[in-house]
Amino acid sequence: MQIKKKTRETAGDLAVDPLDPAHLVGCTAVIHTAARAHRMGEFGESALAAYRATNVVGTAKLIAAMRSAKVPRLIYVSSIKALGERSMQRPLGPDEQRMPEDPYGISKAEAEETVLTAHAAGFIAAMIIRPVLVYGEGAKGNLERLLSAIAHGRLLPVGGIRNRRSMIGVGNLAEALLASATASTVRSGHHGQHGMSEITEQSFIQVDQQKTPTSVPRSPIYHVADDGVVSTRRLVEVLADGMGVKPRLINLPRWLAVGGATLLGKGAMARRLFDDLEVDASAFTKDTGWQPKKLLEDGLREMAAAYAQQHRVGRFA
Repeated sequence: MQIKKKTRETAGDLAVDPLDPAHLVGCTAVIHTAARAHRMGEFGESALAAYRATNVVGTAKLIAAMRSAKVPRLIYVSSIKALGERSMQRPLGPDEQRMPEDPYGISKAEAEETVLTAHAAGFIAAMIIRPVLVYGEGAKGNLERLLSAIAHGRLLPVGGIRNRRSMIGVGNLAEALLASATASTVRSGHHGQHGMSEITEQSFIQVDQQKTPTSVPRSPIYHVADDGVVSTRRLVEVLADGMGVKPRLINLPRWLAVGGATLLGKGAMARRLFDDLEVDASAFTKDTGWQPKKLLEDGLREMAAAYAQQHRVGRFA
């Protein structure tokens, strides 16, 4: 399958702006990465409504525009947070029960259900891609904060953590999405929350926002990740090595580190540092033939080196 290169660029807000199908005419696939992502300080129903407006209703609007423009394939970039925040003793597969924990994850789970409905009805051929934590030069959020802490020589209470975390480099993810758009195999869809008799084009705009879907049938959902896993301790060591500095690690029991962080309002972040989040990405490799070209630790070192060079840290000072 050939993907037509589009030279026109448009900007807008998926939550409020109309989507002109003319922008999609001539395309054979759409890779949908736009989303309202993590916003600090947003909580409760108002936050969930804002995430839904962009991530759920915006996705429904895109599907309707694709149908009008006769674009057959959608690659929907979801998030592992649509499934949950942790794995327990074994890697998470793509068809397991959804247990999102925050407004962002809930909205991505609901958007997945919208895509599954369209796929099951035969309106589009869809693949849902759930990346794990994405790293790379210019990374923001918790990764940027961790890089800054290492660069400034702060004590990090992660010396005793032996957890298992899946990650994916931004370059590897980009190649995985291209593989998705050109793959000849798309799994059969299922009805999800809707029966076939209930599916209409208008149902993509009138999204049910009262009930978060909790289960996923066998469907075109895939996890993508670099080969291997890394513990939080090893992550710090590799990033420090990339910068040319020595990490300052201390051992704290999990209960003490998480409890202290919770008192400071950072309990969720601490749990992410200590918990496992490992995924099974074998189905994606099997169905598309994609393999990550860059090794996990090599990519992490390159990210850290770029950060150190920009901020004149360690060997780049």
